[in-house]
Amino acid sequence: MEIAHACQVSVQELVGQEFDLIIIGNKPNERCCFLLNNYSLRGNRTLVLIDAEESKQNRQLNANLPPSQSLDILELSPATGEKIIAYIESFTSRFKQNELSILVDYSCMAAQWYASIINYLYLKEIQCEKINMYFAYIPVKFLEPRKNSSKHELQVILNDPVYVNPAITKKALILGLGYSVEKAQFIIQKVKPAITYFFYSQPAFDERYTSRVLQLNDRLISSSEPGRLFPYPMTDMDFTVETLSRIVLDLRLENQVVLASFGPKVFNLACVLLFARFPDIEILSAGSDSQSNYEDVPINLPVIYKAVFLSDEKCE
Repeated sequence: MEIAHACQVSVQELVGQEFDLIIIGNKPNERCCFLLNNYSLRGNRTLVLIDAEESKQNRQLNANLPPSQSLDILELSPATGEKIIAYIESFTSRFKQNELSILVDYSCMAAQWYASIINYLYLKEIQCEKINMYFAYIPVKFLEPRKNSSKHELQVILNDPVYVNPAITKKALILGLGYSVEKAQFIIQKVKPAITYFFYSQPAFDERYTSRVLQLNDRLISSSEPGRLFPYPMTDMDFTVETLSRIVLDLRLENQVVLASFGPKVFNLACVLLFARFPDIEILSAGSDSQSNYEDVPINLPVIYKAVFLSDEKCE
């Protein structure tokens, strides 16, 4: 399938709509079920993803999830999305209608999970002609950074060697900055880019977050060349995707483009969605984030991005 159209929409577009499938990540906090509990969402089935590497207590299903007779649960590693792919493959194969609507609240998900969903839709031939994908992000109130694990390991979120041009050896790195400065440094050391671009959230939902990110990453930013630091508004996915697309389009002519994000997940989603347009890029991580704050307090300003996938025949 191909992305025929994508844009940010109001959260009100979700209200009253009947989704064939709703997918959320399980965490023991308010953010996990905020969207389901605060908006009139209807789903024929709900899939809850649980991090298998969490403690037994934190793997318990969030008690505030609304009751449902059509609830499915998957326990899986944050480093793989194979179980999700198998589930969606089985789910889509059972439907005879030409159009499906799926809502993914990725606020409490590992990057590999929602990347796997997008990659599956892009690569696979699916029975229906059209899939309306809604990606929901629930921002949270400002929190000071906590000490992260010093253990880093290179993790490939998305890449497709088939599309990589072996004649291009120079690498360009696009980094979404956040609190994980050591992970950003680790990625730079591993990739060894000839060119590095930095993105940071401005404006953010709280300007204290922007100030802390710039402060923490000051040494990285100051070592970069002028014109390679880009702000992106957390509330405007259209702007972020457009800016990223323009830069990637220019860079990929002479570079292998690598993207990695350690900031808000809205930027990481923008990176992942680009893979469906530019399969010669690579998206990396420095390992799963097991430092999620369970005290996250959600802000009622959901950011919703809609991507319409059409079958190859419909796109021709």
